[in-house]
Amino acid sequence: MNINWIKCSERMPKRNEDLIIIKDHRKPRKISGVLFHSHYGQMNDKFSWIPYTDEAWQELNK
Repeated sequence: MNINWIKCSERMPKRNEDLIIIKDHRKPRKISGVLFHSHYGQMNDKFSWIPYTDEAWQELNK
């Protein structure tokens, strides 16, 4: 499976309850768009993200 990460500096995730997977220097994490904006929104140059899917989450946690 090929995962195409989206740089937050290019496009931010929606500010809603949908889950996304974020990536920085640590292992990928699941978080809602609302929580991402409230906790990390000001550091958007440090994160990449993809919409959450079970398939992507399983691939990242092999």
